[in-house]
Amino acid sequence: MPYTKVQLIAHCLNTGPKPVRGGKEYPGLADAQADIARRVELIKAAMTAALPRANPNGDVLKVMMWPEFLLRGKTGAYEMDDVQRVVQALQTAVKDAKWQDWLFVFGTIVGFSRGEQPGLLAWLFGARQPLEGYNYALIQKGGADAGPDTAFSVLKEHKSDIDFIESTELAGNNGIALERIEHLDPVAPGPRDENQRISYDGCGVFNIVKDTKAVKIGVEICLDYIAGRLAGATPRPQADVHLIPSCGAEIEKWDRANRRYLGTSRLVARKDGYAFNCDGLHDYRAARLGNPDPGYASDVRVVEDPTRTPQQTRRIDPDPEVAVLLPGADELYVGGAGKVRVYPAQPL
Repeated sequence: MPYTKVQLIAHCLNTGPKPVRGGKEYPGLADAQADIARRVELIKAAMTAALPRANPNGDVLKVMMWPEFLLRGKTGAYEMDDVQRVVQALQTAVKDAKWQDWLFVFGTIVGFSRGEQPGLLAWLFGARQPLEGYNYALIQKGGADAGPDTAFSVLKEHKSDIDFIESTELAGNNGIALERIEHLDPVAPGPRDENQRISYDGCGVFNIVKDTKAVKIGVEICLDYIAGRLAGATPRPQADVHLIPSCGAEIEKWDRANRRYLGTSRLVARKDGYAFNCDGLHDYRAARLGNPDPGYASDVRVVEDPTRTPQQTRRIDPDPEVAVLLPGADELYVGGAGKVRVYPAQPL
């Protein structure tokens, strides 16, 4: 039975830095492996909260998404060995028949590798070993056969000034400062074909296939969407679902002074396709007092006319949200364990 509907599900939580005396810090546990285990436990709690509220039918593709920076650890990024532990733990979490018709977008995982040590003279003048940062989304199909063969990876290409904490604001000595990170440049900068050829090539468009029918998915991480990475691709994708995990982005920018949306032309969903944003920094209700927008760090739109400027979209309202419960979650995320929002299933 091919997929004839899609259901979008958001785990809304704050994945931004924690304000502390003296500046900001990355919330988390000091031991990286304990930190990973605890975060995966929270992710599983959110999945468990979503399961009974989701449409159980096999022709409904359930897409559950988390915000950018979901997995980064106490220092702001994991060593690459720990990144691999994260991936293995997440694949194990969804390796069950009950997740067969689910696609999980695990926000982003932030990792780093070490560059060359500076010379003695440079070190004496304050130079430190550079770090190359990697910020990518793991997209994992669930089910009994879940694993590397049913996974996709989309690499964020544009480095934002808020991806890491600036050295002047970073509290303590254990976190990674923005200035120390060398961003990994795109393999082929500029407009290009964004269709994935292999599961981990980092491009932003791929297909989920069931019974020979494909659902085309486009993924952009935060600033990549703002910069129009997929909108500028050649050819421009025509996605069934455009997914935007972020920490500081919106589908269309809100003009606070004039209380209106400014529109967008960056969506790559086809006519009557869907755009889905889950953000780790905004609380829309607090930002837009008096506005009837029901959003709480997630937003789902039907793209009714992608050819207009700005594009014509219609918001879909979610079902009532449910709290995620995990003791001690406030050690991992500002504001604690967050909430799950399930949107009604929509036709493909």
